[in-house]
Amino acid sequence: MKHIDGSVKIDSLFFKEIPEILNGVHIKGDFDVSFNVLKSLNNSPVKVDGAFKCMYNRNLKSLLGAPKEVGNIIVHNCSLRDLNGFPKIKKANGHVDVSGNRLTSLVGLPTIVVGKLSIYNNPGLKTLAGCPELVRGDFEALWLPITNCIGGPKYISGDLYLHDTEINSLEGFPKEVTGNVYLGNTPLGSILFPKNDGQTSKAHALYDEIRKICKIHGDIYKTIEDIEENPEVEMDEPDYEPDDEGGYRRV
Repeated sequence: MKHIDGSVKIDSLFFKEIPEILNGVHIKGDFDVSFNVLKSLNNSPVKVDGAFKCMYNRNLKSLLGAPKEVGNIIVHNCSLRDLNGFPKIKKANGHVDVSGNRLTSLVGLPTIVVGKLSIYNNPGLKTLAGCPELVRGDFEALWLPITNCIGGPKYISGDLYLHDTEINSLEGFPKEVTGNVYLGNTPLGSILFPKNDGQTSKAHALYDEIRKICKIHGDIYKTIEDIEENPEVEMDEPDYEPDDEGGYRRV
């Protein structure tokens, strides 16, 4: 097998197809073919030890023909309809990013992602079925029309981003999240973060219910911007209360 010791960068060159010279090659660095006009991944290298970067190929509807193995894969903002042809992820910290596509299914993802998993902004994706059970990094599932977490990861070694979704149920919610959970701009978030102080008892009840279902090492917020760097400055404000970890959380 032919191999290239370094990386190959052929982005932003208006390629309609990958040059045939790369067909079957083993690239030991990264392979970047982003910002082109690819319609297929024919002639791809067979293996990429580093990152396979193929973002912003707006005409690309399928991963068929992609490398068989990659270190991580970044194919956001293409026009993928499904994940047929998804490569094996071999890197210890392999990032998987399929955000900003037209996916209606996540079938084809690996059973474990040892790194960040980004699936956000797929407007036709109404279910998390097909997700790995374990994500050893952040799980970014924001900006989706999902109403529950059925089929999603059970264990997340990072933050869980569910804000700006239609989440209205705790069905399928993870068992453990080692970081924070973000639920702003959702039906659940409207209960957790009420505008009316008279609804705080419902917020507390839902907060406790989530904590019983999921072992959260961090806390629950609207979005990442909701975390105050110096919360002690506002401890006297009515929208904060003590949490179980000796700190404060927004209610």
